[in-house]
Amino acid sequence: MNPSDRIVTTVKIVDPDDLGNYKSINLSDYDSSTDTLWGADTKLPVVSGVITVPAAGDASYTVEAEGALGSDDIDKISGLDVGDVIILRASHADHTIVLKNGAYLRLGTDFSLDNIYDSAELLCIDTDTCIMKGGRQNAGA
Repeated sequence: MNPSDRIVTTVKIVDPDDLGNYKSINLSDYDSSTDTLWGADTKLPVVSGVITVPAAGDASYTVEAEGALGSDDIDKISGLDVGDVIILRASHADHTIVLKNGAYLRLGTDFSLDNIYDSAELLCIDTDTCIMKGGRQNAGA
């Protein structure tokens, strides 16, 4: 095999805020339809306008409408520590999750996750209060 024909099987993802911090991803185990660079998404249900993350720390989550029907609004995210960064995506293409701009989500405007390719990256700045960090992606419907 010619050295220029090498196949990359493992990559290192560097945290831009901490260049000494990285994680290795084995590409043969990576499924782009279900995994993120943070690992597999955890599905969170919306309950009365709130999602609760299972543990503080940086993570990626898919969000399911309450009762898994239609659409739902998120007014608040509980369980984060100051400085945590999370990425949210809709868990289903037929359900719309609306991140509501307000007291707990300081987004500038409401943002809809209306397909599985939309995402929002949020930074926790205070107890239960998040702002848009890196941005949002409206990639479809």
